[in-house]
Amino acid sequence: MRIAVVVVVACGSAEPPIEQPPPPVVRQIKSTHELRAPAEVAPYRVGDHGIEIDGRWLPVTGEGPLAPIAHAFARVPPELRPLAHALIFSATASANDDYFAKKYKMPVKAGMSTAVSGDITIYPYGMAELQDEDFFVKNLMHELGHAWSLVAWQDDPASATAWRTAIASDADPPSEYARMSFRSSGAMDEDAAEATALFFVERGTPDFERYRRRMPARFALLTARFTSWAR
Repeated sequence: MRIAVVVVVACGSAEPPIEQPPPPVVRQIKSTHELRAPAEVAPYRVGDHGIEIDGRWLPVTGEGPLAPIAHAFARVPPELRPLAHALIFSATASANDDYFAKKYKMPVKAGMSTAVSGDITIYPYGMAELQDEDFFVKNLMHELGHAWSLVAWQDDPASATAWRTAIASDADPPSEYARMSFRSSGAMDEDAAEATALFFVERGTPDFERYRRRMPARFALLTARFTSWAR
């Protein structure tokens, strides 16, 4: 008796890649050690009352640790650096801490604040953050998120409406701090600042796409605004 052996060859494509779980919503961008600030340091020079960087002079007023702050500022992404028009060292804490604590219904101790002019004030608490330069750089990036949104929303109300729509449509906020401040006050300031910092912190990393999938509307608005880096 002859036995026929039938060999079945399975054909088809390889197994699809396992979908990575969404990234966790962090408490706050600047204080999350897993989120690393950009390591590249742009060329700069420290002068008596300012920083020469990107072919321009960034004036600095007040007394403070200028050299380490200049080094930290040089780590801020090049798209964000032009948004700063001056740095101001304050010898006292922010007079607005109590106001924002009531507004956001949470303790607030500002390290920095930003004006519509693009002037960034650094308070003693912010200068103390230099003990962890990564923390300080991410805080600068957060403040520069305020810088663009303050101007954009003032000049173009439609851009404010677009951001509010993004908050409503995206699955997640950029951080718990952004979520809590928006829920407690309805103001979008901290959400835009946290989203800006997250966008540039994660740019070029494997996790960027994971965050973009969770916040497609916010990331699309940021990509459109900062057109020098877009996919």
